[in-house]
Amino acid sequence: MPSIPDDILPPTLPPFNIPMALSRINNNSQLLRKLLFMFVESYGATVPTLRSHLLEGRREDAIRLAHSLKGTAGILDAVELAAAASAVEQLLKEGKSAEAEFAIGALELALAPALGAAGSLGRVPTEATNPSPSGAVDLRERAAALTDLRNKIASNNVRARKLYAQLRGNLLGLGMDEDIALLGNRLDALDFAEALSLLDELLRKIDDRQGDVTDELLRKIDDRQGDENLGGESAG
Repeated sequence: MPSIPDDILPPTLPPFNIPMALSRINNNSQLLRKLLFMFVESYGATVPTLRSHLLEGRREDAIRLAHSLKGTAGILDAVELAAAASAVEQLLKEGKSAEAEFAIGALELALAPALGAAGSLGRVPTEATNPSPSGAVDLRERAAALTDLRNKIASNNVRARKLYAQLRGNLLGLGMDEDIALLGNRLDALDFAEALSLLDELLRKIDDRQGDVTDELLRKIDDRQGDENLGGESAG
């Protein structure tokens, strides 16, 4: 099946309900197209990953993945898929591993046509994000900006994506680039639950580093003052 041109979003794309999905994201067809591509990228390996988690005893990771798929399928209005993911999540929460394995089989059947439909749209080019010209932003300011971002994510506000894009350039270079990229990935997929968890962890890391950065700045100030004093004595 040939890829649909980049500027076209079909009026119907079973099992997704395109009109309903558009209504959830302010009728932004470009965003919906990107979300459908992200759906393939994020959930293409869901079934084998779930089974691997169960074999390795990683039940919480399996629950998190099923919950994430349920939320994304709900946003994209893939009703049967969302229900199948919800069933897996609930059985895992109840510790019913055997029943969950059976439900994962049902999830696989519901997921396959969704992946095929979303994949038919072709690849969406990644948006470039330019770093902010004011690159040297204090960690405390970054944390304050991220708190604003957190409020939007917690309320499932799609504007969180735009705010993240504005902040991203100033967040890179903190030694947490992988966390930043993963946060962006979850926001692109409108997976607000996982994005909120990632952001809370990021805020904790920034808070831990604030003291380290302050100590480093004080050391630099002391070194600079020492150099200036030596320069003054030499001049005398």
